[in-house]
Amino acid sequence: MSARKIEFLYQSLSDTQAIIRATDVKLGFLFAIVLLPITVFGDIYAVALNIANDSKLMMVGLGLIAILWFLSFYTLFLGVVAISNPYKSVSGEKAEGSFHGGDLFKFKFTDRFMNRPVLSKYTVDDVVKTLPESDAEIIQELVFEKIKTAYIRDIKTKRASQCVVLAFLWITLGAAIWGYHLFKVSLEC
Repeated sequence: MSARKIEFLYQSLSDTQAIIRATDVKLGFLFAIVLLPITVFGDIYAVALNIANDSKLMMVGLGLIAILWFLSFYTLFLGVVAISNPYKSVSGEKAEGSFHGGDLFKFKFTDRFMNRPVLSKYTVDDVVKTLPESDAEIIQELVFEKIKTAYIRDIKTKRASQCVVLAFLWITLGAAIWGYHLFKVSLEC
């Protein structure tokens, strides 16, 4: 029975990690969409100034678009940034964490910007001692890792979904304001 549980948990972990990778690909696509307005910022700015002169309501709408765009960029950025320590998101008794070997190194702030030799906090023998010895300990380790990867999967998908909603809102509002402006200009001609 333990072998089936171990295989089930291992496959579940593998599936969750695949979903995380797929979400990261989607986030990359969203980056292209969210950053697209920057490539034509000069044109957008000129049109926005023209629209802002129409009324204060249009100015408020343009301000709302800018806020929604920034929030979509922010949630997108949060979705891409690595989750620092999912260990903290697991409640109750925690396993050793030997599956992914988290917390093996102590990095300094400068290590984010330059390479230097960083020695592990533990020796090979220390790590070997943390490896599970029984099927029950293996199951506990796999469940612990499953919870951590599920947290990463869930937070990334929530942030990606929030980014999509925010992008939809600023694109829709922008299209509505642009359409109204074109309609108003056509009536004036």
